Parts: sequence; structure tokens; C-alpha cells
Amino acid sequence: MAFNEHVVINKPSIQSQTGVNAALRKFKAGPAKLALTCSTEFQRSVEWSDDQPLRLLVGVDNDHGLLRLVPDKGGSAIFKRRESTRGTWFNISLGVVPGMPDRAEPKRQCEWEILDDGSIEIVLPSWIDEMRPKGVSIDGEHPSNRAAKREAERIVSEKAEAAERRRVRALREEREERGRQGNGG
Repeated sequence: MAFNEHVVINKPSIQSQTGVNAALRKFKAGPAKLALTCSTEFQRSVEWSDDQPLRLLVGVDNDHGLLRLVPDKGGSAIFKRRESTRGTWFNISLGVVPGMPDRAEPKRQCEWEILDDGSIEIVLPSWIDEMRPKGVSIDGEHPSNRAAKREAERIVSEKAEAAERRRVRALREEREERGRQGNGG
């Protein structure tokens, strides 16, 4: 039998599967502020540097729930590198953004894509849906639901692979045992 050593890491990962998380932070009586947390993989994908100024565009009407971040020297949002014992990540504090719920919301994964003009479009989590203007519908499945389905599919796939590895190992051990019995007797 073959084994590899595994080093146990007790530090929680700050990386998300999509690379971008959104949270609403509310302190005392002040309005909720939107903050984005981005992974180092996201940073490598978009090739933004630390302290990169960004212009924030907030989707309205049918684009409600979408944000666009455009690299712009005159932008008011800053892509800021952060480090701690848990790792390295990037933060974008967007402050009070119109159309957001006025309450605290924990970090949730966001889908995102790089557009042809180099800007980044981010789909905010489902908590934004309650603020959607009347008469505006959401097309298709919400990205957080798609992410949950992908995670469930990954878990099922990993369980099937583990069962197959156990089956192959049992067959190999059975063959080896028969070989030992044939050589020994």
C-alpha cells in the first residue's frame, strides 16, 4: 500500500471559490456599507496592482444587482492589498451604495467576469434582490444558486471517486493475498 503524508492546516481559508465575496457592514446607526473581498487568484486574473483606483458603476433597472469596476486613475474606489496570518487578499471598500439593503450581511460569493473593455462585472448576492425595482425581473438562475449546485456536484463526484479508489484498493489487496497464498502453499 502507498501513502502520502498530509500536513494538517488549521487556519481557515479566506479564499472563495469564485474569487470575489460581497458583504454589507453596518455600524451603529450609520447606513450599511458595501465591501468586496477578492482572492489573489482574482487579482492575477484581472492584473490590477495594489492601490489601483477604480470607477464604480452601479446597475439600474434590468441591470439591478450588477456592479462594474473600471480601472480609472480618477476612480474613487481603491483595490487594496491586505495580509494577515490567514493569508493575503484584496479589499475594495465601496462605502454607501444606492439600492443596497440597510443592514449587515455576511460575506457571500459573487459571480464575475472580465468584459471586453477590461472592466469587471460582478453579480451581487441574493440579498440585493429585495431592493429590485418593481416590474424588473431576474433572468435565469441566480449565481449563488449556480455556485451551490456546482459545489453539490463536486461533492458527489468526489464521493464517487473515493468509492472507486476503495474498490480498486480492495481488488488489489485481494489479488495480492491470492498471490501470497499461491506462493506460500
